[in-house]
Amino acid sequence: MSVTTPRYSVGRERLRMFLRNPMGMFGFILVSLFFIAAIFAPMLATHDPLALDIPNRLLGPTPEHWAGTDQLGRDTFARMIAGGRTSITVGLA
Repeated sequence: MSVTTPRYSVGRERLRMFLRNPMGMFGFILVSLFFIAAIFAPMLATHDPLALDIPNRLLGPTPEHWAGTDQLGRDTFARMIAGGRTSITVGLA
């Protein structure tokens, strides 16, 4: 009768160390949220990222423009999400 010892796996040990590291998990969750926001950008964006709205330029955060507007009145939140989508596309290419 032979007793088998469990095989040592470097990958499994690295995964275990990663899951125990709180900063590693925080970074993983943050990057995952960026990917999810980029994938669902058309559904999350409240405005068109390229639409100009000169009367509402340089506004701070409001209920209508969550991250404010830029110097041409474009919604900053919508532009950040659209930019994240472009960045991920370029990164994957």
